[in-house]
Order: sequence, then C-alpha cells, then structure tokens
Amino acid sequence: MDEATAGFQKLSLGRRYVGFADDSVDEPIKPYPTDTPRYLFRVFSAKSAGENTSEWVKSEDARDGQLTDIFTRDDQDNVAIALNEHLRWMRCKSQGDPFMSWTTSLAFAIQYAIYKQKEEGTRLHEIHLCIIDTTQYPKGTFMRDLDLITAFRDRDNGLGNLYTLRHKNRTDFSGYYYFGEYLSQGEVHLEGRSCIVPCDRVINNDLFQLMPRIQANYLSKKSEWANPVVGLREPFYANDQPGTTEPGDLEAAEMISCRFEAPWRLPMLINLLALCPRRADDPVIISHVSRIIHNDKTHLASLKATVVANNSIPEVQLFGQIMSAINESEEVKKIEDVQRQVKTPEVATQSVNNNSALQHVSQGRPDVTASSSSSSTVGTLFSGVNKSTVGQIDDTTIKFDSQQRDVLKAIERRLDEILVSIRGSEKQLYELCNRLRTVMDRHSVDDDELTEIIGIVKERFKADIF
Repeated sequence: MDEATAGFQKLSLGRRYVGFADDSVDEPIKPYPTDTPRYLFRVFSAKSAGENTSEWVKSEDARDGQLTDIFTRDDQDNVAIALNEHLRWMRCKSQGDPFMSWTTSLAFAIQYAIYKQKEEGTRLHEIHLCIIDTTQYPKGTFMRDLDLITAFRDRDNGLGNLYTLRHKNRTDFSGYYYFGEYLSQGEVHLEGRSCIVPCDRVINNDLFQLMPRIQANYLSKKSEWANPVVGLREPFYANDQPGTTEPGDLEAAEMISCRFEAPWRLPMLINLLALCPRRADDPVIISHVSRIIHNDKTHLASLKATVVANNSIPEVQLFGQIMSAINESEEVKKIEDVQRQVKTPEVATQSVNNNSALQHVSQGRPDVTASSSSSSTVGTLFSGVNKSTVGQIDDTTIKFDSQQRDVLKAIERRLDEILVSIRGSEKQLYELCNRLRTVMDRHSVDDDELTEIIGIVKERFKADIF
C-alpha cells in the first residue's frame, strides 16, 4: 500500500485510528508480525469491556481518551502487564487496557457467546457476532497475540508462561490451547467493513444439526470457554477419512449463512462447514458454492482471502483449504471455457456496442502460420469484420473525395473499437493460460494436449499484448 492510500484509509477511519508500530515508530523496535487473516470475528454484548456498537469498537483506554500506540509508550513494562492481563481475561486491569480481542476461529467465537450467556445471564439475542474484513484497514491495525507475546515476554513472566500454554497439548485431548486471537488498539470503525448479527441467529437448531458437540456445550451447566473449544477439535486429530457432506449439514450451514449480507455469506458458509472434518475438495460443497457464484458473481471476490492457520487451529486450517479448493475449481472452469473456445472451429466473441462486430470464419487469418490443427483453430479467433463495414469500404469507390474521407474516418473509428475488444479478449485468454500452467505445475499434471494449447496461445498473443 502506498503512502497516499494508507493516509486516505487512516483519514476515513477517523482521527482516533491507532495502528501497531505505525510509521512513526523507529525500525529497531518494530515487531515483525505474520500476515493478517482477511476475516476476523468478535463477540460482544452490552456488558463487554470498552464500547461496542454497530459503528465503533473501542478499547477501555480509547473510551477514556487514551490513544497511544503501545510501541511508542515509555512504560513498556506496564504495557507487558496490560497485555498479560488482557490475554488472561482478567476483570481487574492494573495498568488499564488498550486492547480489543478478535479471533480467526468461528468455533472460539461461538463458544465465547455461549460462555457469555451463562456467565453474564445475557440472552443470546443480546449478544452479537461481528465478522470483519481486515483488508479494509491499514496494515498494522490487527496483530496476532503470539507476535505481541513474543515482543513483550521478556518484560513479564506471565507472558512467557502464556506463550508456552499456547503451544501446549491438553492432557486428555490432542488439541492445543491456541485460539487464533488477534488484537487491535484504540478504535476500530466497523461501518461498511463488517457484518453484525445477533447470536440467536447463529446458535440455534441449525447449528446443533451441523455440530451436535456445540449443542452439548450449550446445554451443559458448566460455564467454560477454552476447554470446550479444544474438545470440539478432537475429531480433526482422528485418522478417519471424512466422506462427502450430508445434505442436512449443507442446508443447516446455508440457513445460518444466509442471515449475513452478501459479501459475508460465503465466508460464513465455509467457516460453518469447516467446524468439523470434511474433505477440502468435497464436490458437494464446491458444486453448491459454484451455483451461488453463478447466480451472483460478486460473491467470488469474498473468496480471495488470506488464511493464517496450522494444525493447532484445525477448523481455520480447513476453512483455508476449502477456500483454496473452491478458488482453484473456479479457475479451472475459466480455463476449460477457454479450452473449449480454442478447440471449437467457430468461436463466438463478444459484440461491440451490442452489434455483430466480428464475423468468425473457420478458415483462419491469412497472416497466421499454423503449426498444428490447434494453432489453426487459434487463428480463427477474432478474424474478420461485419458485412456492413465491408460494404462501407466498397461504397467509397462511388463517392466523391470528401464523402470518401468521412466514410473512411468512420470505418477507422469502427476498426479501433473492434481492435480494443480483440486486445482485451486476447489478454484475458493469455492470463487464463498462465493460471492453467500454474495449476498444472502445482499438481504435477502432465497433459500434452493442454501443454500444446498453452504454448500456441502464448506464442500467438504474447508479442501483441506485451
């Protein structure tokens, strides 16, 4: 992100934006965080710390007007204490609290909502689940808990112990006490960058159909948070090979996800399905998502997401794997469309200004030398102009000079329009072939016919495009 863009984003977020280790911080003390996941969750109620509305989320310190980046403060030891107290969910904060918590794990967020209901006596419809798109914020707005712990653990023994805990197995389970937590500081502007729904629209019979283990946690009289999440992950560490998704599970996940606005629907759907082990390339899921995208192409952008996870947070890891499988499937479909066009003797191209601008002929262009049957087929792309244009050219022979000039200028403009359309299509075809090559290399696919087609297209169009 360039300086102008970053500055504009900060202005759009308001004067009270505070990023971690912003540009004003000296390089030697800057942390080196991991990538930030595109989607983060936050659960809050009226009893949550700080201030939480549909427009803003403010830390306790920000609510009181304290908006200083922790990396610029002189009292770094006190910052370490505040970080330890926040991450351990202590109610009494001896050094204030500049932080707000988020998580990349939907399982952790859901269990926290159940915990809040029992601990606070708050009803589910009064507790809210927020999903946020971190790409709408300047870099440094969010930072992983482990990166902050690493930066400050030498200043507080509690943080050192917490770092060890995050990498520790439970004695009676295979999973870890790591929950994909991220922190922000100051204020975070939510409007236009998030979707918030009451938790009763998520934690209900549809969710229990999808995840009976969550229903057991919900009905339990115990008020727990971390341990049940580790328990929910246990099936991921079994050696069982999951089959395809049952229709009932897909319907349940769809019923919940459709309560979120369009940009958030697919990320929620896939997060819900990833709560228990599934095949990442499950054809049932991929086919369902493909139909949604076919009906509304705007959904496709929501699938381009950074995911930060490993086997210590398996539900998020599966979310990323399913997202990758769906994206790859969509890319393959585009490539298959191109392949069909290349193999088809007569190819229909997009008209210019809603007219039949190009007449496609199977004989190919005379200036294209065919090295194979496939290359001659490629040569048929974008060949010729419509009959009305040719007729105008013939008609100039019987006109006066002035009329001929006018007609020829009109024809020139028309040919320019056709050329622009052709160049755009050629570039798209070239890029799709590059993507196909990447997919083939990634999966060690050896297909002589596809390789030949890619070579023909790249040889034909590269010089013209670049």
